[in-house]
Parts: sequence; structure tokens; C-alpha cells
Amino acid sequence: MFALGLPLTCAALAALSLGMDRHHRQVRGRSATRIAAWLYRGIGAAALVGSLLLFVAGSGTWTGSVEWLGTLTLGALAVALSLAARPRALPLIVAATFALGGIAIMST
Repeated sequence: MFALGLPLTCAALAALSLGMDRHHRQVRGRSATRIAAWLYRGIGAAALVGSLLLFVAGSGTWTGSVEWLGTLTLGALAVALSLAARPRALPLIVAATFALGGIAIMST
């Protein structure tokens, strides 16, 4: 579950951050339109709920919730460090987590 959950959580948190005008300007170089901001927020929220459901379905309610919170912490750390150090690299970092997750799934 971790190989699917971490990329989904990183993408959700990146989308939520792009829904904020300040971070959208950091990453894209311009402000987000009102519709785009709401779209980013909606996609981010839906992906967070999806990642929670993924962990709960795979490990049960209590264990899955704890695993999700740990993954949420790692995803938030990755997004926050990216926004602080290299904001324009955020899409590449999210893509890299999906690639690493795919490699991990194929190797098992």
C-alpha cells in the first residue's frame, strides 16, 4: 500500500498547495485563476480521501489510519521542502514519487 499511497498523498498535497495563490506563483510564475484554484483544491482533497481509503482497505481501519498519517507526514515533508528549496521542481518531485512507486510495485 505504501508504494501507491505515498505518490497519491504527495500529489494530493502538491495540488492543495497549488490551490494557494502564493505557492501557485512560486511554482508556475503566475497567480492561479479562481477556477483553477478551486480545481486544485478539489483534486487535492479527493486524492487525500482516496489515499486514506487505500490504506484503510489494505490494512484495516486502525492500522491503515496510522499508516496514512505517517505517509501524510512524509508527503507533507517532501512538498514543503520542495516549495522551500526549489518550488519549480514540485511537479518533477511528484512525478518521481509516482515513478518510484511504480518501480516498487513491479519489483514485488
